[in-house]
Amino acid sequence: MHITENRTKNPQTVFKSYAYAAAAKMEGVNFLYFTPGNVDLVNKRIKGLFYENGEWVERETGYPDVVFNAGGTLTAKQDLIVDALQKEIPFTSHPIGDKMKVYQRIKKRQTLCKLLNSVRRFRKSSNGLFIPRHIQCYYH
Repeated sequence: MHITENRTKNPQTVFKSYAYAAAAKMEGVNFLYFTPGNVDLVNKRIKGLFYENGEWVERETGYPDVVFNAGGTLTAKQDLIVDALQKEIPFTSHPIGDKMKVYQRIKKRQTLCKLLNSVRRFRKSSNGLFIPRHIQCYYH
C-alpha cells in the first residue's frame, strides 16, 4: 500500500506511481494511492485510487497493511495525520527532505556544520543564471 505527498492528488502526475502499481500487481498485492487529506482517522477509512484495467479508480477502503511513504508532508495537519497512521500501520520509508532541507538540518548541528561547504540557493534571474557569473567550473 502507498501514501504519497499531498502536492498532487493525481497519480498520473507522479512519475513512479504507475511503476509501484505494476510491481504490486506482479506481487499479487493491492496498491492504494492516497494523500493524508483523504484519511478518515475516526472511522479508519481512506479514500484513495486503485489502478484497475488501465485507469485510476477512486474507492474508499480500510487502512492498508503497510505504507510506503514516497513523499513528505507540507502542513501541520498532514503531519498529525501521518503521525496517527504511523501509530497503527508500519511505514517502510521515512522521507528526510530535499537537498536544501538536509543541508539546513546538518548546518544546525555545531559538530557537523564545520564539515559543510558553503551553499547558496539560486534561481534564474533576469540577468541570467547565478552560477556562470560567480563560479568558475573545472572539468577533469
